[in-house]
Amino acid sequence: MGLDADHIRDPMDPSRPSPAAPAFKNRRTGLAVFGVFTVMLGAVSGMLVPLMFFGQRMAERSTGVPADPRAMLPAMLMYGTSAVALVWLGIGSIMARRWARVLILIFSWTWLLMGIVSLAAMAFVATRLTEVIRSAVPAGQPQMTGPMIQTIIAVQFVAILVLFVLLPIAWILFYRSPHVRATCEANDPAPAWTDACPPAVLALSVWTALSAPMVLVGPLTYRSVFPFFGVLVTGLPAALISVVVAALLAYSAWALHRLRPVGWWLMTLGSCLATLSGAMTFARIDPMEMYRAMGFPEQQLEQMQKFSIMTPSLMIGASVLFAVAFVAYMLSVKKHFRSE
Repeated sequence: MGLDADHIRDPMDPSRPSPAAPAFKNRRTGLAVFGVFTVMLGAVSGMLVPLMFFGQRMAERSTGVPADPRAMLPAMLMYGTSAVALVWLGIGSIMARRWARVLILIFSWTWLLMGIVSLAAMAFVATRLTEVIRSAVPAGQPQMTGPMIQTIIAVQFVAILVLFVLLPIAWILFYRSPHVRATCEANDPAPAWTDACPPAVLALSVWTALSAPMVLVGPLTYRSVFPFFGVLVTGLPAALISVVVAALLAYSAWALHRLRPVGWWLMTLGSCLATLSGAMTFARIDPMEMYRAMGFPEQQLEQMQKFSIMTPSLMIGASVLFAVAFVAYMLSVKKHFRSE
């Protein structure tokens, strides 16, 4: 017959029951292992920044198009931010911090979503991708055969499947475990800032906050150009619009974290207006015209047009699908927002 905690006697004092055994399995070792791997992911992300310079130089030599360091600024900011965040989260996991577990889950779900979207997009544009690979072969060089191109596409597909689907699934399965959660809460009992709102809302708040500085990268990278309901706003008015949008995103992130309804309304209506604005603009204006207004050199525009996979209709369709999915997500979390 099994014994409960009340019947287990302390050997040092038989009259007093010994403390009950913990109701969860300690996962400190697993948190440390996954934390180290998360730090390694951050290191890889950080190494992509200098590799971009080498890739840009190699592309410049092969295509003859002069490289512009400003064009790499958005990607450098993304990879640099990811590197710092992943190292920070990995250390938090090693220390069994409750905030680290929640944020790593948010990162992992986003990571997985990106992988699923990438696989779907790759399957959708597979035919166009074949044409792009053929056109990438320099003139005078032997053309690739069909099986060779299919092999290249298959390798890319498998790489995305492993790196952007299977790996994030492993992170999700580990960090969503109730034993991992209990371990973090036992080692870090004080409430963290990540406990102020449900994880689904916290994810929205975090990514909204990270989007705010990205909006300001455009005016810093090239000439200020902002697609606005069928026209291209340029110069100082475009820069001012970018500043206003970034400020609204920052405020929305704060309001979402505080579960203020105004944050929910700003993000829901804002996504609908942004999709409508983009659809109206790219239905009338070729994206290459926008890049030309941003100051891209003609040689680079020719290369972009030659190797581009997305057409204006695909861009509009993808943005509409994203807006529909985003609004559906917003409706699913609306229940968490209290009335003012």
